[in-house]
Amino acid sequence: MSGSKRVVVRTDQPLPPLSWRDEVREVPHIWPQLAPVWLAATGDAVHGWTPWHTLAERGRGEWALLPGFVLAEPEPAGTDLGSWHLPESAFPLLVLGSPLGRCSDVAYSFWTPKLYESMVHAVVTEAAADGDRGGVAPR
Repeated sequence: MSGSKRVVVRTDQPLPPLSWRDEVREVPHIWPQLAPVWLAATGDAVHGWTPWHTLAERGRGEWALLPGFVLAEPEPAGTDLGSWHLPESAFPLLVLGSPLGRCSDVAYSFWTPKLYESMVHAVVTEAAADGDRGGVAPR
Protein backbone atom coordinates (compact mmCIF):
# COMPACT_ATOMS: atom_id res chain seq x y z
CA MET A 1 0.00 0.00 0.00
CA SER A 2 1.40 3.39 -0.89
CA GLY A 3 0.51 6.95 0.00
CA SER A 4 1.26 9.31 2.82
CA LYS A 5 1.07 8.30 6.44
CA ARG A 6 -1.97 9.39 8.42
CA VAL A 7 -1.52 12.29 10.84
CA VAL A 8 -3.36 11.93 14.16
CA VAL A 9 -3.94 15.13 16.15
CA ARG A 10 -4.85 14.96 19.85
CA THR A 11 -5.44 17.79 22.31
CA ASP A 12 -4.90 17.97 26.08
CA GLN A 13 -1.82 15.76 25.81
CA PRO A 14 1.27 15.44 28.00
CA LEU A 15 4.61 16.61 26.64
CA PRO A 16 6.57 14.02 24.67
CA PRO A 17 8.92 12.18 27.07
CA LEU A 18 12.19 13.31 25.54
CA SER A 19 15.58 14.11 26.96
CA TRP A 20 17.57 17.10 25.77
CA ARG A 21 19.71 14.73 23.67
CA ASP A 22 16.57 13.26 22.08
CA GLU A 23 15.38 16.73 21.12
CA VAL A 24 18.72 17.73 19.63
CA ARG A 25 18.78 14.52 17.57
CA GLU A 26 15.10 14.51 16.48
CA VAL A 27 14.45 18.23 15.99
CA PRO A 28 17.79 20.05 15.76
CA HIS A 29 16.15 23.19 14.33
CA ILE A 30 13.73 23.61 17.26
CA TRP A 31 13.43 26.97 18.95
CA PRO A 32 14.54 26.24 22.56
CA GLN A 33 11.42 27.74 24.16
CA LEU A 34 9.22 25.29 22.22
CA ALA A 35 11.19 22.23 23.27
CA PRO A 36 9.37 19.79 25.55
CA VAL A 37 12.30 19.75 28.00
CA TRP A 38 12.23 23.56 28.29
CA LEU A 39 8.44 23.61 28.62
CA ALA A 40 8.57 20.99 31.37
CA ALA A 41 11.32 22.85 33.21
CA THR A 42 9.46 26.16 33.14
CA GLY A 43 6.04 24.68 33.93
CA ASP A 44 6.35 25.62 37.59
CA ALA A 45 7.20 29.22 36.68
CA VAL A 46 3.75 29.82 35.21
CA HIS A 47 1.60 29.32 38.30
CA GLY A 48 -2.07 28.94 37.48
CA TRP A 49 -1.52 27.92 33.87
CA THR A 50 -2.97 24.46 33.11
CA PRO A 51 -1.12 22.60 30.32
CA TRP A 52 -3.29 21.95 27.25
CA HIS A 53 -0.80 20.74 24.64
CA THR A 54 -1.70 19.53 21.16
CA LEU A 55 0.30 16.63 19.79
CA ALA A 56 0.28 15.38 16.20
CA GLU A 57 1.81 12.03 15.39
CA ARG A 58 2.63 10.41 12.07
CA GLY A 59 4.35 7.12 11.57
CA ARG A 60 6.73 5.72 14.09
CA GLY A 61 8.44 8.40 16.16
CA GLU A 62 7.32 11.42 14.13
CA TRP A 63 5.66 14.14 16.19
CA ALA A 64 4.67 17.77 16.27
CA LEU A 65 3.87 19.80 19.39
CA LEU A 66 1.78 22.95 19.73
CA PRO A 67 2.15 24.01 23.35
CA GLY A 68 -0.96 25.37 24.96
CA PHE A 69 -2.15 26.46 28.38
CA VAL A 70 -5.47 27.40 29.90
CA LEU A 71 -5.52 30.35 32.25
CA ALA A 72 -8.59 30.32 34.50
CA GLU A 73 -8.49 33.96 35.57
CA PRO A 74 -6.71 37.20 34.64
CA GLU A 75 -3.10 37.64 35.59
CA PRO A 76 -2.13 40.57 37.78
CA ALA A 77 -1.04 43.81 36.10
CA GLY A 78 2.66 43.83 35.37
CA THR A 79 2.75 40.29 34.02
CA ASP A 80 2.80 39.55 30.31
CA LEU A 81 -0.90 38.75 30.05
CA GLY A 82 -1.81 41.35 32.67
CA SER A 83 -0.33 43.99 30.39
CA TRP A 84 -2.66 42.92 27.56
CA HIS A 85 -5.69 44.29 29.45
CA LEU A 86 -7.91 41.34 28.57
CA PRO A 87 -11.46 41.58 29.90
CA GLU A 88 -12.54 39.08 32.56
CA SER A 89 -15.15 37.83 30.09
CA ALA A 90 -12.27 36.32 28.03
CA PHE A 91 -11.50 33.80 30.78
CA PRO A 92 -10.94 30.92 30.96
CA LEU A 93 -8.44 31.72 28.23
CA LEU A 94 -6.51 29.41 25.92
CA VAL A 95 -2.92 30.59 25.37
CA LEU A 96 -1.18 28.88 22.46
CA GLY A 97 2.56 28.61 22.42
CA SER A 98 5.37 28.91 24.90
CA PRO A 99 4.23 31.00 27.88
CA LEU A 100 7.59 32.56 28.64
CA GLY A 101 9.08 32.24 25.15
CA ARG A 102 6.38 34.40 23.55
CA CYS A 103 5.97 32.29 20.46
CA SER A 104 3.13 30.18 19.11
CA ASP A 105 5.04 28.08 16.60
CA VAL A 106 4.92 24.28 16.33
CA ALA A 107 7.89 22.14 17.26
CA TYR A 108 8.02 19.26 14.79
CA SER A 109 10.00 16.35 13.47
CA PHE A 110 7.82 16.16 10.33
CA TRP A 111 5.81 18.70 8.35
CA THR A 112 2.76 18.74 6.11
CA PRO A 113 1.17 21.78 4.46
CA LYS A 114 -1.91 21.55 6.72
CA LEU A 115 -0.17 20.51 9.96
CA TYR A 116 -0.31 23.86 11.81
CA GLU A 117 -3.84 24.58 10.62
CA SER A 118 -5.12 21.16 11.72
CA MET A 119 -3.47 21.47 15.15
CA VAL A 120 -4.86 24.96 15.79
CA HIS A 121 -8.32 23.91 14.61
CA ALA A 122 -8.31 20.86 16.90
CA VAL A 123 -7.20 22.71 20.02
CA VAL A 124 -9.48 25.74 19.53
CA THR A 125 -12.49 23.51 18.86
CA GLU A 126 -11.78 21.33 21.90
CA ALA A 127 -11.05 24.27 24.20
CA ALA A 128 -14.28 26.01 23.19
CA ALA A 129 -16.23 22.80 23.83
CA ASP A 130 -14.56 22.66 27.26
CA GLY A 131 -15.79 26.17 28.08
CA ASP A 132 -12.83 28.38 27.26
CA ARG A 133 -14.10 31.77 26.16
CA GLY A 134 -11.08 33.33 24.54
CA GLY A 135 -7.75 32.55 22.98
CA VAL A 136 -4.45 34.28 22.29
CA ALA A 137 -1.35 33.27 20.39
CA PRO A 138 1.67 35.45 21.10
CA ARG A 139 3.68 36.64 18.10
